[in-house]
Amino acid sequence: MKPEKRLFLTGTMRTGGSLLITMLSAHSKILILNERVHFFRFVYDRYNPLNAENTERLLRKQAARLRHRNNADFDVDGIFRAIQRRGFTYKNIYDEMMCHFMKMADRSIWGEFAALQWREIPIYLDLFPAGKAIHMYRDPRGVLSSWKKLSSIPNNAYLNAIFNWVDSANHVKHYQETLGKDRYYAVRYEDIMADPEKEVRSICQFIDVEFEPELMQPETWPERFNTSLVKVPRSAHEGSGILGFSTQRTDNWRKHLENWELALVDVLAGSQIADAGYSQAQKAYTPDEFQKGLTLMQQNPLLLENLITFLTTGQGVDTYPMDPTDPNSWGAPHNPSEWFTESPAAEPYFRDLEKIEEYLNKKYNEQSAL
Repeated sequence: MKPEKRLFLTGTMRTGGSLLITMLSAHSKILILNERVHFFRFVYDRYNPLNAENTERLLRKQAARLRHRNNADFDVDGIFRAIQRRGFTYKNIYDEMMCHFMKMADRSIWGEFAALQWREIPIYLDLFPAGKAIHMYRDPRGVLSSWKKLSSIPNNAYLNAIFNWVDSANHVKHYQETLGKDRYYAVRYEDIMADPEKEVRSICQFIDVEFEPELMQPETWPERFNTSLVKVPRSAHEGSGILGFSTQRTDNWRKHLENWELALVDVLAGSQIADAGYSQAQKAYTPDEFQKGLTLMQQNPLLLENLITFLTTGQGVDTYPMDPTDPNSWGAPHNPSEWFTESPAAEPYFRDLEKIEEYLNKKYNEQSAL
């Protein structure tokens, strides 16, 4: 029996992942999820030892998070039975959770876009021998400008996007040298915008699916996927409901970044910028402009730590400024610029977590007593 195709997509925040998600989900065979399962964030290696109780615990916690953050249904009992039949492994858990949504969408290939998780690509490829990984990258100025516009984390934490971008670029280069071209594909956001049909055909060839003309008709995309599973994206600078291809979005950063921010990117990420095929902003920065950026970084303990790591090792980071597994870092439902813990959804979510533990303790204590 031929192994089933599975996809894993990643990139930095604001790298254009929503474009990949909506475009590929418009394909008749493919569903790409985002902000749903988050396997490597919420599941992988977090519920050891894997057994019936811990598997049910992770599924019920997933269901609570999905219900209160995304208003999404999750068939805990059905997924649990399917995993139980196949065996309690992280691969089977991931596959069955994703298959649940894939069947809802009437698709045959599932994929997940997970930001900042390029370091997990080798793990994913080990779990799924027939799996394929797509790594998207974008001009670091575009990433920084977009994240600056949307992030509500104080103390200039948005500058952490520079270190994220460096780490992503380093891994693109490494994976292109070490992973097979049939399993790993790196694509530039700007290339898709400049020549969408050429790039989309290449992506379809990599996935080994037939190119469909509708993928070039973004106005029809919402009709081709389940909008309760796949959200129409939001552009930081152009607002909500943005679909399709636009070279204008590749240059928005030129209007929104100050000289000291451009200086930081050019100096800190200059080597990776060249490797990724971009050019520097070509501005004459004054020493005071670059020093301003360094001073602001040094006032934030996280940025200072990451700056020191970068200066001593050349390495970036794959982490957010705040722990994304902590509900205190979550955006509110329907408004990611506000905090989840300050929204009406928070109290019932935490109450559900308590009820889950009460239910599982009673169920499995009773079973062990028999």
